[in-house]
Amino acid sequence: MKVYFACSSQNIRKYLKEYNLIRNILIYLKQDIISYWIDRAFNHAANSHLTRKEELNIHDEGINAINNSDFLVTDVSFSSSSVGYQVGLALSKKIPVLCLYSEEFGDKEAPQVIRAITSPLL
Repeated sequence: MKVYFACSSQNIRKYLKEYNLIRNILIYLKQDIISYWIDRAFNHAANSHLTRKEELNIHDEGINAINNSDFLVTDVSFSSSSVGYQVGLALSKKIPVLCLYSEEFGDKEAPQVIRAITSPLL
């Protein structure tokens, strides 16, 4: 299956290990990861912050990837309008979404807007 993994680009540097683990689990499960933006972001995060243009390109790639995905996996540990938009976009296209959040870092629970969604695809 084709999967897209979404997370807050602002937190990639700080939670690189955790995001890379999620990515590696998807690869281990033989999921076809759509858009390797996260590989570029991982490599870039080790050196410096993303520029505004790079962030916009990642956002556009994410939208295109969702359009070509069978499901979306996303980290919602932090408030992110981009991730929230991607969750809404996927659900509007009848694409199942798995939202992950950490009880150790971030908001420690799924955002209220995610908890309010009643779609069986979430």
